[in-house]
Amino acid sequence: MERARRRLASAIDGLRAQFTDADSQEGPSSSSASTIAKIHSMVRERLEDSDCRLSKIIRHGFPDGPRCMAFDPVQKLCAIGAARGSVRLLGQAGVEHFLQHDSDEPVTHIQFLVNEGGLITALGDDTLHLWNYRQRTPEIVHSLKMSKESITTIYLPFQSKWLMVGTEKGNIYFINLGTFELSTQIIYWNKAVDMSCRSHPGYVKTLQSCPTEPSKILIGFEKGHVVLWNILTKTGERFAAATELSPVTAFCWNSDGRQFMCGHQNGSLSIWNIKKPRELIHKTTPHSPIASSGGGSSPSSSGGASATLPSQHISCKPITQLSWNTNTDGEQLIIFAGGMPMDEGALPSLTVLRAKGSLTVLEMDHAIVEMVPLNNSPHASVAQHPHTIAVLLKNDLLVVDIQAQGYPCFEVPHPMDLHESPVTLLKLEKILTFKNKQYLFLGITLIVLLI
Repeated sequence: MERARRRLASAIDGLRAQFTDADSQEGPSSSSASTIAKIHSMVRERLEDSDCRLSKIIRHGFPDGPRCMAFDPVQKLCAIGAARGSVRLLGQAGVEHFLQHDSDEPVTHIQFLVNEGGLITALGDDTLHLWNYRQRTPEIVHSLKMSKESITTIYLPFQSKWLMVGTEKGNIYFINLGTFELSTQIIYWNKAVDMSCRSHPGYVKTLQSCPTEPSKILIGFEKGHVVLWNILTKTGERFAAATELSPVTAFCWNSDGRQFMCGHQNGSLSIWNIKKPRELIHKTTPHSPIASSGGGSSPSSSGGASATLPSQHISCKPITQLSWNTNTDGEQLIIFAGGMPMDEGALPSLTVLRAKGSLTVLEMDHAIVEMVPLNNSPHASVAQHPHTIAVLLKNDLLVVDIQAQGYPCFEVPHPMDLHESPVTLLKLEKILTFKNKQYLFLGITLIVLLI
């Protein structure tokens, strides 16, 4: 630093000498005198408070403690909610923004207002926030505190003005996005679940609206019960997926709006028709030694294999996340997390199941937080395959090309390599006091040399 200071002083002296020599050659004049005075006023040897401003210019590395992820298929934006109230917005190369809540509570749930420049976040203290990022500096325009019940999930259908909020008590609330106030309409758990289920179904785990009939909502509860609720008639139909099989841990609609697929705690997959809540259409366990099949015709992706062993004797891990897509040619694509045999290794994995029984397992280095299929159209009723799938891991973000052979990973254009090597040392350099504020510098020194 002393050497740099000397070089800076030498440069200032050189500027002074240059203008002094020029003035002596031209002779004294009022213009040259004023020029020298301006130079002396511009070049100061001592720094003042107004010359220094500490500002954050860049954030590097993976979000600390990622909890959730969302995708806007129109604006091609990905949002990652993390611990300490932070949100990362990622787009194409050069498109990145950082949002920070006033609270340090973790961001537990996140939803885009697709193509509207809005983002909804739910924090660990059961507070909901509506962000507006259409302007240069994103800001929170509405906030709402859920005082009576804890938030367990949120869901916003495409182009809907009502946000659905599931709670730990099994109830579902509706929030008007225009006013960000609670509606008087509430779906109570004892109304959604029929009288044959006498015990509490647990908290609301998943909410998804029917692709072709938005007034019908598929509700998944903690204990594995699945209910199709009609908002218009205020009636519900409970499916026998949890009673006849294993508790449901994930589900996904088909684009036709007539069928949906369930992932179960025992690693099996089942297909149900909304017109036949008591009748199993098809059942298979992809990672069992012998896949088991139920009644009805089997989907092309399962290969139609039959079995003699009952599925409850097959020890597989629960299916935690599920995506079911069909393109215009009728070819099915199923992607799910979990479902591996219990005797397999502990590595987290994704399974890609295509037509004619083609099955591929993608092993991950870290725990899977969430997976989001990236589609071209935001409409769930459009028959399409995702071109890519984003996989949010505990310490990484993977973007897998589903259309390419071998499923390679795209190179993420944003710096995500902070946690590739564990941090083993933090060095305290110094604490500087500037305008009665202390700033801590950890092992980072910036040296500027003027040559």
